[in-house]
Amino acid sequence: MKKWTIALSSLVIVGIISLGAVAIASQTVHQMNTVDGSSCGDEWLWVINQLAHSSDAPQSITVITSGGTIQVPLCQLENKNAHYCVGSLPGDLIDATAVLPDGWSGKFVLSHHPCASPTPSPTPAPSPTPAPNPSPTPNPSPTPGL
Repeated sequence: MKKWTIALSSLVIVGIISLGAVAIASQTVHQMNTVDGSSCGDEWLWVINQLAHSSDAPQSITVITSGGTIQVPLCQLENKNAHYCVGSLPGDLIDATAVLPDGWSGKFVLSHHPCASPTPSPTPAPSPTPAPNPSPTPNPSPTPGL
C-alpha cells in the first residue's frame, strides 16, 4: 500500500510540475511596426490579435520610450483581440513588448497614435532694406585757363 501511495504521489507531483511548465511557457514579442506604419488617432493604441483564447491576453504590455518604461494596461478585449491604450507617453516611442503563450502567431501592432498638429511656421519679419550708400560726388576739375 505504501508503494502505491509513493508512486501516486510522485505521479501527481510530476503531473503538476509538467502542467506548470506548460502553463508558464511563453515568448516575448516585439511590436511589429513603427509609428510611421500606424495611423493618427486620439490615443496610443496597440492591438494583439489571433489569440487562441481571450485568457491569453496579457493584463498589460511594456512600452519603452526615450523618457522611461511604462506598463500600458489592457483596455478592451474583443473576441480574441486585445487592445492596450494610453493617452500619452513620457517620451518618443522606442519599442513595445508583450509576453504571450508559446505558439502564438498573430500580430502585435501599434494601431494608432496621437499626431501633433503641424505648428505654423512663423512668418519671417521683413529685413530692413539697407539705405543706399551715396556715391561720392566727383569734384569738378578746374577748367584750364581760368
